[in-house]
Amino acid sequence: MSWNWDIWDVIFVAVLIAGIALFVAYPYQPQSPQALEQYQQDLADNVVVVIYQTDSVDVAKAQFYKDYPGYEILEAYKGKHGVIIRGRKK
Repeated sequence: MSWNWDIWDVIFVAVLIAGIALFVAYPYQPQSPQALEQYQQDLADNVVVVIYQTDSVDVAKAQFYKDYPGYEILEAYKGKHGVIIRGRKK
């Protein structure tokens, strides 16, 4: 069986390989020292950050407790795209 590669197949494979290489080479790095410190502390404390697409903080909190039993809410606030909740395992 032979492959009939056209230019779009070659471009797709090249972009896919480049994307994977960039993802591996440059993982998420917070932009400021304070953000990096917070990110590392969150990883150590098993903190989750969840965005609920709702206008009500109370509704989002109730949903968070359903979705993450055994977690406590550290902070909850209304953001541009919904309610953002940071929670930590008790």
